Amino acid sequence: MSSYYRATVAEFLATDSEIVLGELARQHTGSTPELHSSWQQQIRILKSACDNLISIDSSVKSWGLLIEYRMFRLHRRIDTVLIADKAIFVIEFKVGARHYDAAGLTQVEDYALDLRDFHAGSKEKFIIPILCATQASPSNNSYLQFTDNVSNTLKANSDTLAECVLWAINNCTQLSGQPVCVEEWDKAAYAPVPNIIEAAELLYAAHDVKEIHSALAEQKNLTTTTDKLIDIIAKAQQQKKNAICFITGVPGSGKTLVGLNAIHDPRFRSDDRPSGAFLSGNTPLVAVLREALARDEAKRIGCRKSEALRRSKAQIQLLMRYLDQYLRAEKDNAPHEHVIVFDEAQRAWDAAYGKQKFDREASEPSLFLEIMSRHSDWAVIVALVGGGQEINKGEGGLAEWGDSLIERNKGYPMNKEWRIYASPHVLEGSSVTAGGVMFPNGVPEDMPVTKEEALHLPVSIRSHRCEVANAWVDAVLEGESNRAAELACSIGQFPIYMTRSLKIMKGWLNETTRGSRRCGLVASSDARRLRAYGLGVTLSTQDLPGITNWFLSDRGDVRSSYQLEVTATEYACQGLELDRVGLCWGGDMTWSNSDKMWQYRKFRGNRWQNVSQKSAKLNVKNTYRVLMSRAREALVIWVPRGCSEDKTRPIESMDETAVFLKDCGVFELAET
Repeated sequence: MSSYYRATVAEFLATDSEIVLGELARQHTGSTPELHSSWQQQIRILKSACDNLISIDSSVKSWGLLIEYRMFRLHRRIDTVLIADKAIFVIEFKVGARHYDAAGLTQVEDYALDLRDFHAGSKEKFIIPILCATQASPSNNSYLQFTDNVSNTLKANSDTLAECVLWAINNCTQLSGQPVCVEEWDKAAYAPVPNIIEAAELLYAAHDVKEIHSALAEQKNLTTTTDKLIDIIAKAQQQKKNAICFITGVPGSGKTLVGLNAIHDPRFRSDDRPSGAFLSGNTPLVAVLREALARDEAKRIGCRKSEALRRSKAQIQLLMRYLDQYLRAEKDNAPHEHVIVFDEAQRAWDAAYGKQKFDREASEPSLFLEIMSRHSDWAVIVALVGGGQEINKGEGGLAEWGDSLIERNKGYPMNKEWRIYASPHVLEGSSVTAGGVMFPNGVPEDMPVTKEEALHLPVSIRSHRCEVANAWVDAVLEGESNRAAELACSIGQFPIYMTRSLKIMKGWLNETTRGSRRCGLVASSDARRLRAYGLGVTLSTQDLPGITNWFLSDRGDVRSSYQLEVTATEYACQGLELDRVGLCWGGDMTWSNSDKMWQYRKFRGNRWQNVSQKSAKLNVKNTYRVLMSRAREALVIWVPRGCSEDKTRPIESMDETAVFLKDCGVFELAET
């Protein structure tokens, strides 16, 4: 049972209040007198409201009632779920509150949205959130409007709760459906898909990995890969061997989540601390995750944020800082961690850069293999491999790992060599690795390589609404409008819109982003002429406090993404997500109708210059791949109209880009 207490309304009314209270206390570990008092008042208000409802409509007796329903992704529990014949009421009590505060309204709306998106029993049901501020003045609920099956939030106090529910039912004349069995609803799968920040918070809050595994049970590919990785790490520990795992996946498939799971598995912890570290060269990602974890821990356990930040820095580290520590400060010591997760491993740099940075003519893979080989017993490197999002030059690629492993294993005794467990894609090459392979000349006969199908994640979980979106993005970037249009027909509840008006895009994002779901604007770092439209300010990757506030701060904070004032570039948002994204299209990649292909440019001085180098074109294309794949719920693209008096803002190329996007199945937002 997911809820602390479950019954029909008739059973609830027939049960003594103290028995209900006792069941709630039995289910809750460490309940306080304040919580008991709140439950007592909640039970009293619910009994009074249910009595009033039954006096008007006797069928209310068969409605379902659940108290304290667990919402895993949100770290909370719903106070009350009331399951009527026509709708599901989500009720949040603020006992003693005299006002309907914004935080409470957002909280109960979040509950309703999560049930709609992640709870099987609520699928295609109509959900009505209610904030019950017990001491507030009566509120005039003047309208009931549903958007994607979730209504606007209604307001009630302790005396008007029944009236509020009855008013909603009477205004639900358009609703229909089969009655919901309360027991079946309570047992229905709740399978949330957390974003990377939420997943990290759950793991670092000491939730058992099995609990997260259960919550993600419907993401079969994710749990299969996690289980295989944990099994490999366990064997390396038991047999005192060195192992390296190469995990691949389509964009948004959960590679980072798999890596975080691995370093938090309780079997590999010592002194209740993770035995591993998550290492990334993506500075904005590291900064946002560290700050998110510190804020969450400070709020959750009441410690100082500076203390929590010190702990998060130890577990999520920058690659370069890690290398600097073990190549200079502790050049002969084995690392504290037995397991390290190497994010974006395909972007590892070569020996030339190693010479420049550390005065060691050795590639990044070679240096990490050397450092982890210092362990006298066992060590595991988890290499997360992406593809199609390379946005910098000078990256060595997967072949650097192959060369380094061949060199490292030469002459080593069997118990110290590195055993390789690899997704087929890093051995054979595919679009997933942008064609890169670890052994370009074939796998050497004496290399201990095991091909593991389970180490590939073929399904995106970034968008819990639609898996087709990534394929659509790929078709658009390849210039295949017919294929994109076909895919757009099956995208379903993942809306993709276009507009020629920045004002309309901002208005749509403001109006449709509900609860604490996050929206924001993104743009290419080379979309330099957007400043002519008032978007000259972008997030600088040097301004880490600015980036963390943009991704983490709440509505009302002028530094947050909600303000829709500052754009995040591909460098600031790679690896991170928003629920609803506004993509501001720049002049660096526009469609040519005459050539039937994308044109790539760089802004130099006061004019655009065509890009001819193949690798540079690919970087521009991948920039837009990153930007177009940041959304979990919806994407809206603004294509500026251009200006006849400004040669750097040509009207024709922007018009042709807008027409091409429409040909790809994008609907245009109305101008009103």
